[in-house]
Amino acid sequence: MIKKSKALEIAEIYLTIHLTEKKIALEYPNGEMRCPVHLSLGQELFPAILGSLMRTEDLALSSHRSHAHYLAKRGCINSLIAEIYGKSSGCCRGRGGSMHLLDLDKNFLGSTAIVANSIPVAVGSAASLMINNPKSKALCFIFFGDGAVEEGVFSESLNIASLQNLPTVFVCENNAFSVYTHLSERQPTNRKIYNLAAGFGLRSELIDISNIEKCIQRVSELLDWARGSKRPLFIEVPSWRKVEHCGPQDDDHLGYRSKAEIDYWNNVNDVDKIMNFFHSSGISLEEFKELTKEIEKKVQVAFIEGVKDIAERSDTMEENIYA
Repeated sequence: MIKKSKALEIAEIYLTIHLTEKKIALEYPNGEMRCPVHLSLGQELFPAILGSLMRTEDLALSSHRSHAHYLAKRGCINSLIAEIYGKSSGCCRGRGGSMHLLDLDKNFLGSTAIVANSIPVAVGSAASLMINNPKSKALCFIFFGDGAVEEGVFSESLNIASLQNLPTVFVCENNAFSVYTHLSERQPTNRKIYNLAAGFGLRSELIDISNIEKCIQRVSELLDWARGSKRPLFIEVPSWRKVEHCGPQDDDHLGYRSKAEIDYWNNVNDVDKIMNFFHSSGISLEEFKELTKEIEKKVQVAFIEGVKDIAERSDTMEENIYA
């Protein structure tokens, strides 16, 4: 049985991600957000679970689909929205947009648009944890998709993490598609990603998100092991994006995903089913509604302030440029 306090923490992060992404999807067609957006709708729950288990001293890095991970690490909603609007109050002063998020105060070390690019950076960051504070139980989390597995730095990074016993948690959110191309057309059908990671000597496990309580318990056990052993951990979690690869629209009419797949994941991600889990953990419907209203207000304020914030001045554009 998951404690109510833990369920409330997960619910808060889940709703923050879900409501923020829904608002971005709603406002994006207005044309004021001039950067591409890769939304986490349908993939909110697992980052929320991890966010409830992360510690302040833990590091985190992500890929192009990074909103959920930034918010799970308690990044600022206002800074995220301002960044997407290209405003100077954004977390990268409006210079990076949706795919380049940063919050050093929360130890969110950044996200990048280049597939797999942040994986070796995370391994280096984990090495810094080990070198600078060998007694620390802090971990470095790196989020990426199934497409990143096909890049050379993925193998190189796992090899180094294993060889050096670096405190790294590799989190592969496998949504089975690289834009429109299914995993079976990109990788050998008889090979599982988590088994590939195990071949490098990492403790590796496939996590089932459909049973929320078991998922929380198992991930908690795995992270306890990683903190205690200070060895690298690899987690693969099947996931599903509800909207198109890049943008806020539904693209299921294109037919690249089967009806059976869509129906299965709609059931896994059903809001009522998720709410039933929170209710079974002691959160009343009234408490859930109140929490929802509270977060909706925060999101609304972030958009109001983000729109009216000023853009970066042209005479500062060359600041913090190193190449």
